Amino acid sequence: MGCVKMGCVKMGCVKMGCVKMGCVKMGGVNRPGFVTALQVAPLTLLLVAFVVVPLAAIVVVSFLDYDSVQILPRLVWGNYSDLIFSRVTWLDFGQFWPGLLLNRT
Repeated sequence: MGCVKMGCVKMGCVKMGCVKMGCVKMGGVNRPGFVTALQVAPLTLLLVAFVVVPLAAIVVVSFLDYDSVQILPRLVWGNYSDLIFSRVTWLDFGQFWPGLLLNRT
């Protein structure tokens, strides 16, 4: 075996069925991360478009005021204060955490 060669090679360099692996020379400059960035870019764009953008929109809208018809561009903390200081929330937390800690297997 021993045909895998590490080092800087030109793109598409194959010798006797053995692929030489390493960084790609582009314009005389070694760019070891350039090909990797090109491979990762499509998935990164998808994750940003379908995960990061919707989550950011949810966070922004959660701080805005609303009525029965529209979202009003005013920052309010009432949504979170109702949640944090509600008796029902604390009762639910009181039932959840002991059950989570005691049911370890």
